[in-house]
Amino acid sequence: MGQIHQPGQRFIEAGTGLLESGQVRKTANAGYWFRVSLGKYGKKEGVYGIGLLMQRKYYQPVEELLAVNQYFLEGTFAPKSFATADRLFYLNPVAGVLIGYEGIHSGKAFSTDSAAVNPNRFLVGFTGGLAGEWNMTSKTAFILFARATYLPSSAIERFHFQYGIGIRFNYFKD
Repeated sequence: MGQIHQPGQRFIEAGTGLLESGQVRKTANAGYWFRVSLGKYGKKEGVYGIGLLMQRKYYQPVEELLAVNQYFLEGTFAPKSFATADRLFYLNPVAGVLIGYEGIHSGKAFSTDSAAVNPNRFLVGFTGGLAGEWNMTSKTAFILFARATYLPSSAIERFHFQYGIGIRFNYFKD
């Protein structure tokens, strides 16, 4: 296990999970997300990453169920905060910036009881949370995610809670 979290080591990571309600089926306030990122370990075992995030959540402000798709480019940093002595498990806080696009109801205009909603817009926001990393081999890690996103310019909802699983493949060192 000696090759884990080495400065300069690069990785590719993929993850998926659920939003807020925890329901898998297509109902109001249910949703899911997918994420792919590339990253590099820093000098003190911190993790720098850049990736793509897509999330879909269903809302029911009117009689019809609306699908909201959000696509982001994200930049994150996770400093090393806790590691077991054998370096098999890490628990790190994660913070980052999101820049993206929100598409509501496939771009079709709609109105709620109180106002018309612009169906598409660009978003800027922030993310923060925890990542638990269990190193299965010197090149592979299993990851548990729990994080919140804040999107102040979203037309539908500003806060989202994401939780899920992922896998990280360490592929080479500088």
